[in-house]
Amino acid sequence: MVVQRVSSQALGLRQEDPLSPLLFVIVMEALSRMILALVTNGSISGFQIGSPNRGNTTISHLLFAYDTLIMCEADQAQLRVVKALLLCFEVVSGLKVNYDKFEFVPIGKVQDIRELAGILSCKIAYLPMTYLGFLLGIAPSTKDATVAEIMEVSGRNIHWNINFNRAAQE
Repeated sequence: MVVQRVSSQALGLRQEDPLSPLLFVIVMEALSRMILALVTNGSISGFQIGSPNRGNTTISHLLFAYDTLIMCEADQAQLRVVKALLLCFEVVSGLKVNYDKFEFVPIGKVQDIRELAGILSCKIAYLPMTYLGFLLGIAPSTKDATVAEIMEVSGRNIHWNINFNRAAQE
């Protein structure tokens, strides 16, 4: 399993234009649909979560603001499909994928990792890593991960509780 982190920068959208965020969301929805079409026809695969009695869900990508995580198998065919997808996305949307921030993150043992990263012309990143303030790649029971996460979340919960209590009093 491989996760690619893609960061895109707008070329045709001016940042001070009030419609830019909405247009960006519409364009990213188009990217999401393109990825779903590739998963549906079997060109790329994400990973399965769920249980046998509730059914499985496939996660192939996640979108966060200007970041996109694409999950697929670590094989040349799927990575070539991802590369073609990104090139097509650039042409259709007028946005540019920032390959300087593009990372290939292997999950588990991946053979020929440099060759695979070469297909995407990107750098290789390894777990554990921090993404959006969360530590990825360390088991939750690990002492370091648990302490860091509890401190991070506790601080947020205290802040949220204060905000909610003030709103309730008004």
